Amino acid sequence: MWVMTLAISSKFHQQLLAWANDAGEDECCGLIFGYNNVVEGIELTKNISDDRRFRFEIDLARLFAAEKADRAGREFLLGYFHSHPDGRALPSATDTAMANMDGRIWVIIGGNDVTAWKMTASGQFQQQEVEVITCSA
Repeated sequence: MWVMTLAISSKFHQQLLAWANDAGEDECCGLIFGYNNVVEGIELTKNISDDRRFRFEIDLARLFAAEKADRAGREFLLGYFHSHPDGRALPSATDTAMANMDGRIWVIIGGNDVTAWKMTASGQFQQQEVEVITCSA
């Protein structure tokens, strides 16, 4: 499988780390918007999982609205993000079991790391490159 590069601004990168830190022992989660593997927006959503320490579930109303807007061409859903409070920015067995092959990126935040993953046809995650772009004010 071809490895692509996800480009994310330093502002968004820092925001993801802050949201993960603010969530403490719970997993935070949300949506990533953009075009051609360039992140143009991120949105923190409510984690509606019954066990937020070990799982995440993006608020379904917001997820369905984002999917609908994507299909209509209003906002392009590039992928999803969530944190691992244990500090490892690697897909867990739960992540692998929950993922589908919709072609979207999974960003995982653990400790000070932000990693990107894509599900392969064989049902395994393949790590993607992450390029943090420094933004000038």
